[in-house]
Amino acid sequence: RRVIHDVKPDTVFVELCPTRAEKMWAKIHANKHADGTSKDLAPLTSEEWLEELPFAKQFKHFHTRILKFLEGFGFVYGGEFEAALEEAEKINAKLVYGDRDVKETMRKMNDAWSEVWENMKSS
Repeated sequence: RRVIHDVKPDTVFVELCPTRAEKMWAKIHANKHADGTSKDLAPLTSEEWLEELPFAKQFKHFHTRILKFLEGFGFVYGGEFEAALEEAEKINAKLVYGDRDVKETMRKMNDAWSEVWENMKSS
């Protein structure tokens, strides 16, 4: 927040795909009156389509556990994205979303873990 606030760039790059950014914006607007510990910023693990990918499904369970652990230390999942989006909006900076579609990323991760698993089984 502070860097964007102090520097006031005309463009802010955020490592989100447009689909995730849209969901993040919806959550930001829904959370306007929530305190810091009850914010839900559209975590990846809430995506139902992850269930279709066996290794991504395992990632979902691991990711959920890690987030619960980190929340105990005050970590808000997606907080850095929220800060960048909100500050860019305040100064009317252009937002540039710079990540591939989350579904493509998870499919690639699923395929890679599938290959690793098959190699381990055949060894």
